[in-house]
Amino acid sequence: MSSKHLRYTVLFISTLILTTPFITVHFSNGDVEPIAFLTLKASGGGVHPDYGLYIADYLRQIGIEVEVRVADWTVYPGAPCCTFDYDLGIIDIEFPYGEFDPLSHFHSESDSEYYTGSNTMPYGAESDFLLEQALQTLDIENRTEIIYDWQNLAMDKIVPFLPLFSSNDYIATWGNLKDYNSSWTLTDNLPYIYFNSFHQGQENIDELILADSNWRTLNPLSITDYSSDFISSLVNEPLIKLSPEGVPLRNGLIEDWESINESHYVFHLRDNVFWNPSYNVTERDGNSDPLNPLTANLMEGLKYNQTSDGINRQITAIDALFTLLAFGNEIVNEQANNYSWMKDIFLDPFDNLSFHLIIDSNETSTELDPYYLLFNKLNIPILPEFFLNSTSTVITNTTGNI
Repeated sequence: MSSKHLRYTVLFISTLILTTPFITVHFSNGDVEPIAFLTLKASGGGVHPDYGLYIADYLRQIGIEVEVRVADWTVYPGAPCCTFDYDLGIIDIEFPYGEFDPLSHFHSESDSEYYTGSNTMPYGAESDFLLEQALQTLDIENRTEIIYDWQNLAMDKIVPFLPLFSSNDYIATWGNLKDYNSSWTLTDNLPYIYFNSFHQGQENIDELILADSNWRTLNPLSITDYSSDFISSLVNEPLIKLSPEGVPLRNGLIEDWESINESHYVFHLRDNVFWNPSYNVTERDGNSDPLNPLTANLMEGLKYNQTSDGINRQITAIDALFTLLAFGNEIVNEQANNYSWMKDIFLDPFDNLSFHLIIDSNETSTELDPYYLLFNKLNIPILPEFFLNSTSTVITNTTGNI
């Protein structure tokens, strides 16, 4: 599976120290009286512990003794905020499609796992201002300059992170697998790849056998791990498709759009696309007989007990509205703040395949501010409104026209 993310490994600097059992390595230099004692935390497996040892060695030379704690990745999966039992931590930070998201990690209101700064601390307000300016700047050259200015401020005055390296991902395939393009995800490649012969141990050239970690959930609103995201990509279609470079494409459910201005977009969905049959599979497992479409029962949805037989429920703009409202609803999505830029969303009064989206990336200003990550945030699985929406506020709470 090809990655859609750009990954950076950084040294995270903290201030709170607690205690917890880990594998520890101590460094000391008898020629220099230690002026400080620090704890560095890294996950086991991979290069992070090695970098931790190098960092400890350098700090030892200037009189700082470091205790390197190597934790199992299941204990330290990149969420150091949960313990704070360290002074330094090595973590990976990833951005979808290589797009730097100013608010995802570094803004004072980002709810980041790694950075809990305040805009009242020294240079905190300046940091927030530059990040907000970057978020509202559509021109890539101007946005890059603003991000550089923020980086200089953060590294010179705040120093929450020190960059270590950007890792590369490598993909190896059997020589008999043809037309595989590693720039795209495996899901995008599936319609085009094929085996032209048998490789060692292969028994069937009509199937592709995969091995992956156990997926956790198929609920698009709750997915936070790669395995679940991959499984979801095999069965769900995103609102809009993006190229490996993050460029929005017109070959997905959203086939076209126009910009009324920088804060008002109109999106048009593809016609004659229908929801799959809503087969009731809740009691099925690996030992169940193959599903028979002619006899399988259809599960009723939450709204008016409606079902889909594969040809009676067309995907329309109301599904797109419901999807975006659900992703922006903190009751059903813990990361709803990622959609706080949605000022308004409504159906087109003349076309049930079109909807309008009003954007405002800065609620504190009097004007509507643009949002350069708009298309990245639309790259989410569409949800069936007829099946998941409910007229009961006990189940969910939506706003807008639904």
